[in-house]
Amino acid sequence: HKLLHDDVLKMWQKNTTESVLLYTGRSLLSARFNPRSFLRQPGSPTPEDLGAPGRNLEDLRQVDVYDKALAFPATERRWDDNITCMCQHKLDKQVFATCNAENELMVWRWLGTDHDTDKRALTPLAVDILPKSQTIIHMSFISEVPKRVADKGGFCIVTISSEANRHWFNLTVWSIYQVFHEIECIETVGIHTDLLPNLRKTGVQIPIFTTSHSDRILVLGGRGLLQFWSIQQNEEGRMSLRMIEDIAQVYGPHIKNNTMSSCLCLPPPTRSSKELLDWIVIGGSDGKMYGFRFDQTENGSVALNDSASGRFRSNSHTEGVPIKKLVAIYGSSAFAHHRAVQNKALPYSLFLNGVPVEDKAFYSLGEDGKLLSWSFFESNGRGWAKTDEVHLGTLSSRIGSGWDAQTLPSASKFVAAHSSRLVPNITVVVDEERKLLVCYDRTKPGELPPDAAVQYDAAYDLR
Repeated sequence: HKLLHDDVLKMWQKNTTESVLLYTGRSLLSARFNPRSFLRQPGSPTPEDLGAPGRNLEDLRQVDVYDKALAFPATERRWDDNITCMCQHKLDKQVFATCNAENELMVWRWLGTDHDTDKRALTPLAVDILPKSQTIIHMSFISEVPKRVADKGGFCIVTISSEANRHWFNLTVWSIYQVFHEIECIETVGIHTDLLPNLRKTGVQIPIFTTSHSDRILVLGGRGLLQFWSIQQNEEGRMSLRMIEDIAQVYGPHIKNNTMSSCLCLPPPTRSSKELLDWIVIGGSDGKMYGFRFDQTENGSVALNDSASGRFRSNSHTEGVPIKKLVAIYGSSAFAHHRAVQNKALPYSLFLNGVPVEDKAFYSLGEDGKLLSWSFFESNGRGWAKTDEVHLGTLSSRIGSGWDAQTLPSASKFVAAHSSRLVPNITVVVDEERKLLVCYDRTKPGELPPDAAVQYDAAYDLR
């Protein structure tokens, strides 16, 4: 009976696709991840026998978020959108928020794409206009909302924004309802005076703006900037922000002279102490990596544990090359979730929407394509250590060699990555220089088949 159940799960997995959303900085693109070729067992029928699966990434579209809520095939229609920032809900992975150049903030649910392009790809949940005096730079959901907000079907979003002729930023927590908003609190983020000349020259560089795994810490990082803020609720359910630590002041030149370029918030990798709350990894533009442990104190506040924080010593990223993405994973093999699905007796799709990240493993991706795997070793006291290293740049250079199309740029520039929940050993990587979305199988580090990539820029008609 259990073997039959395993076969049913494998069949569901093979016949399901997963949406891939790519925010380019102005526009939103979507693709479908088709897992069939990654789920074939040795000795099983060939793809032709199964019905040719085609490319692993297919059906590339551009999403019209604000006007029609439709996703148009990228080969038929492309336009330059004006989406300024985007974030994803931590608890409900189908819920997103976007803000455009007119400060129109929309919370919406992703429905997916259909062969019928007249079917909606998303449905709005809340729409509001934020004050035009604020230029919204980034935003992040606060997933655990006060009861008074939840009872009205609202969402909590924290933003960082700038105002004209001001040399500081505003952190604002908003309660967003269907057609209106309320401000929960506003705090200012000062910029150290020695960074002001560079800020005026290069503009705002704040690539890190996210909440921690526990949802109690806000992480803010950029050029010479790394701050941790506590997200608090009082007895009345009113939300507030309090600075925990300004790391640039503590670590000095290591932070002040570089840009914090990537962040990953994980559950505590060890249960050695009950006060351990969050583990946060930071990657820098200089190729360095830092880990920060946060504890909950006896009075319930959040504090940085200095003695358990510091640099990743076995880091072998290229010096001076930015670490562009720290990648969480949801398992290490194609069928890693089957036992948990059976034990919890949940529908597979519902399980995947809430599947937790691994707490003792992650990957770090350099802009040059160097991908390091990290594992946490508790028994011998080693802590986090590098366990493997591959170079995606070398593999990516082979992509496109079989295409009768315009020559791709020879160099790669890797800027983003996200692991699949449907097939946990697959990570989708973005090569910005060559405009490629690439499916990388972490269990086969030396392979990158041509069908694993799709070109997302209309300048190269690679389909």
